[in-house]
Amino acid sequence: LKPGSRIKEGDTIKVSYYHPVLIYWGAVFPCWMNDDLFVYAREQIEILEKYFKPKKYFMAHDEIRLAGWCETCSQYGTCGKILAAHIRRYVDLIREINPEAELFVWNDMFDPFHNAKRHPYYLCASSFEGSWEGLDKSVIIANWYSGKREKNMPFFRDHGYRQIIAGYYDSSDVKNRLEGWLQTADKYEGVTGVIYTTWSDNYTHMELFYKCLIEHIKAQQ
Repeated sequence: LKPGSRIKEGDTIKVSYYHPVLIYWGAVFPCWMNDDLFVYAREQIEILEKYFKPKKYFMAHDEIRLAGWCETCSQYGTCGKILAAHIRRYVDLIREINPEAELFVWNDMFDPFHNAKRHPYYLCASSFEGSWEGLDKSVIIANWYSGKREKNMPFFRDHGYRQIIAGYYDSSDVKNRLEGWLQTADKYEGVTGVIYTTWSDNYTHMELFYKCLIEHIKAQQ
């Protein structure tokens, strides 16, 4: 204690602050509506446009493990409403810089059968339910939750979104897992592609993956 402090030895004090909890190997989650976040995003998008002129942007809004605690975010209500407001602004930013770009995003934080359920997710202050209401219909959903594909694929279809399916996901049972995805996808309109998704840099099954995909397509013709 500093000399002359009003706090006396043995007093009980109340401390109010915001703490960006570190996740796993040091990941820090920002405030989703802080203006500086969009300043940084603009800088990165403009760099990409300058050097690569991309035709597609894959937005990395997935597994948001911390949100909704700070005063800025609390103005918007639940985490679902915060993310809805954020993704509107984020998509508008990309469109402002590249109006023709095709946009993609992972399904989980906009999926009521995945991480956008009615209960809070991880260390988030509230539920992400309704987050999909802020997602523009032009954004393509990259669907990676195979266990709920019979529910989430028609959900996104019914809400007017196109989808691509993440049909690999580091499983050695390549053919059966992919075939399960494709059989479900055949039921619904708007499935426009398949992505070989590996989190362990394992590309040894890529040839078999696309061979199975071609076989399925031919069988449908």
